[in-house]
Amino acid sequence: MLVSLCLDCRIVTPLVHTADGWEASLTRSDFTAGAEAQHRLRRVLAAFRSIAAFMARDDASPASLRLAGRIGAISRVALASADGGIDLEALVLDELLACATPRARYRVEGSDIRLSGKAAQLMGLALHELAANSLQYGALSQTAADLSIEWRLSEEKLVLCWTESKVRMAMGKRTAGFGSELVQRRFASELKGSGEMVFSIDGMRCTIAVPLSEALHQNE
Repeated sequence: MLVSLCLDCRIVTPLVHTADGWEASLTRSDFTAGAEAQHRLRRVLAAFRSIAAFMARDDASPASLRLAGRIGAISRVALASADGGIDLEALVLDELLACATPRARYRVEGSDIRLSGKAAQLMGLALHELAANSLQYGALSQTAADLSIEWRLSEEKLVLCWTESKVRMAMGKRTAGFGSELVQRRFASELKGSGEMVFSIDGMRCTIAVPLSEALHQNE
């Protein structure tokens, strides 16, 4: 019997080979093994989140805080998607909540979308980078600034826009960091999508587009 494990760590239906080809086959032991695997996954990810919290507490250097934040973001998404996909709105709100951002400071709008595990992991990490940068330099660091996160379905794609406006932008040359690399390269290489970050004199706009075939959770 073959047991297939998908990228977001869910247990997929086992297959057995018969005279008529491959057929699904589930037993009580299969369900038990799947539940035990997911339980172990949650324990491992919870341990990673604890490590991230200790890192942030014991070493307050910018590099350690950034690493701890990224570990936390990955763990949050993996835990939420272990049972199959994750709601996009919940993903956005969870990341902003992790930044201790009051709900009145931003606007979130979009249709009900359940992301695939792989899309959720990459989108969650991108949202973390956007929120962390905004909290340090952008709209979330300034009470007079505006932040909106919107998404829509357009031409067989999921399009998400993170827009910051009325921001007093710091002078000086901007350098590309991990967040820019993530948005502009990894969505293309891993999800056949695209990502763009455009800065203006009073804010920025990040647009991420992912084909629906890659973005949406498919029911098993």
